[in-house]
Amino acid sequence: MTTIVNTPSSGDNSASGMGAGMILGIIVVILVIVVFFFVYGLPAISNNTPAPQNSGLNVTVLPSATGATGATGATGATGATGATGATGTNAR
Repeated sequence: MTTIVNTPSSGDNSASGMGAGMILGIIVVILVIVVFFFVYGLPAISNNTPAPQNSGLNVTVLPSATGATGATGATGATGATGATGATGTNAR
């Protein structure tokens, strides 16, 4: 037996609904973004008040044990528990 495949002609309007659906989808996405902006964005922006100058919070920055400053002092302590296992590169 012969199989006949009927392909739609170029004058067929069955694909024209796809453009309308895409436009409707884009409009719905824009509306959802606008609703989220009004529900979550505007309250976050309007409540953005500066922190009080005297909040009662005291922060003390301690010097590192090796005397180094910044991230280099913090990386020295991670060698014992790092990827090399229990021996570590900085085990003491």
